[in-house]
Amino acid sequence: MIVQTMVLKAVAVSSAAGWLGDFESWLWDMIKKYYNALGNFWSDVIVAFLKSLTTVGLWVVNHIPAPSFLSTHSIDEFLGNAGPVVGWLCSVMQLSTAMSMIAAAFSFRLLRKLMTLGQW
Repeated sequence: MIVQTMVLKAVAVSSAAGWLGDFESWLWDMIKKYYNALGNFWSDVIVAFLKSLTTVGLWVVNHIPAPSFLSTHSIDEFLGNAGPVVGWLCSVMQLSTAMSMIAAAFSFRLLRKLMTLGQW
């Protein structure tokens, strides 16, 4: 009986102060929305900064001139003088594909080192 009257009093108090609870929940929702919007804003600022940083980095890399010894010679030129057996062996062993895979692996390793600041 006593528990039942306490529950009724609690219900009466909560219904009497309903507008205050509504105001409190509305205010708490506004505060949560403000901090969520602030977090989203700063994450967008960081993403935009990183995008512009990578754009500048790519511009710099694209404007580095290739060395003259790379632009005047090719692997075909060097291997062409080696004879027909070496040319056949390079085509059978797919030397160009192997070199491109090695270059891709090396590039991936350097990029991973750069992204993790040398941790790996």
